[in-house]
Amino acid sequence: MTLTGRAAVFGVNGAIAYTGVAAPSAQVLQSAELTDNFDLAELKSQVGEIIGLAKTNHRREFKIDFVPSSDGTSGNNTLANARLSLKLPTPLSQVVTSGFDHADYNGNWTYIGGGTISFSGEGYCKMTLPLRQYDTDITTAVS
Repeated sequence: MTLTGRAAVFGVNGAIAYTGVAAPSAQVLQSAELTDNFDLAELKSQVGEIIGLAKTNHRREFKIDFVPSSDGTSGNNTLANARLSLKLPTPLSQVVTSGFDHADYNGNWTYIGGGTISFSGEGYCKMTLPLRQYDTDITTAVS
């Protein structure tokens, strides 16, 4: 791809890895959306004016849309290998993202459920993964 004129970020790139997706597989990323959230408590005066704020439960939510595919390497570029990647992560499991243009998109995330696998008669199968990351790393499973 060649860019001309004013420089701007174009497209989406990166990688997603989680347990249960059989190799060799890959994803063709379609979109990635990061949202910054926290709970906000307001301290009000006797007359109802806000005189203080408190932030708690800071979290980032990351929604990734992609087309599951084979990894495209010789001997592995089969529809059967692409179908092996049609699996959502286990609830509350760790998903690792890397290679995104913005550092905030890379790291360890928790799959929070609500993922989708969508088929269409007019296009490729698409998967959506909703992920969450907290200020405290909680991606380690408790035994």
